[in-house]
Amino acid sequence: MTSSNSTPKNPPAHAVPRSRRALAALAAEVAALKLEEVRLTAELDARLRLAREQVEPALQRVRGDIAAKTAAVRAWAESHPEAFGGRRSLELPQALLGWRASPPALKPRAGWTWERVTATLKDQPQWQAYLRVREEPNKVRLLADRVALGEAALAAVGLCVQQEELFFIEPRLEATQVPARESLAA
Repeated sequence: MTSSNSTPKNPPAHAVPRSRRALAALAAEVAALKLEEVRLTAELDARLRLAREQVEPALQRVRGDIAAKTAAVRAWAESHPEAFGGRRSLELPQALLGWRASPPALKPRAGWTWERVTATLKDQPQWQAYLRVREEPNKVRLLADRVALGEAALAAVGLCVQQEELFFIEPRLEATQVPARESLAA
C-alpha cells in the first residue's frame, strides 16, 4: 500500500489532539478512512468494469451498424454526384451528409522518410528556417549530478534543488483490529 502524500489545500478544521491517546485515536480514524477509501475505489472500479462489460457488446453492435450503413450511404453518394447539385453536402430530413476536407497535414512522399526530409532541409540554406531545434536543460541529469556539481555551481547557472517534507499517515494493514469510525467518535 502506498502512502498518500497529498492533502487538500484547505482541509476542514479539526481539533489538534492534546494527548498521545487522542493522537492515536485520530490517526486510527485516518487509517480507517484511508482503508475505506481503498475499498470504495475498488468497488467503483468493479462497478465501472461491470457496466463496461454489460454495455460493450451493444456498443460494438451499434458501432458496427454505423460503419456498415455509413459505407452504404457513401457508396450511394459517390454514385449519385448529381444529387449534390455541385455542392459538397446534401441535406436530408434527419441528417446532413457529404464530404469535409480534413485539416492540411504534411506527409513524406513515397520513398521519403522524415529523416531524409530533415537532411534535405539541412543541406539547403533557403530551407533551414523550416528546421526546429529544441534546446532545454536536462533536468534528470542535473538532478542526478546535483551532489557532484554542488550548490554553488547550480546557483551560478540559476538553479537550486528543492525538496519538501510531506506528511503522511499510512494505515497498518497487519492491524486487523482497526476500530470502526463509530466507536472512535464515542
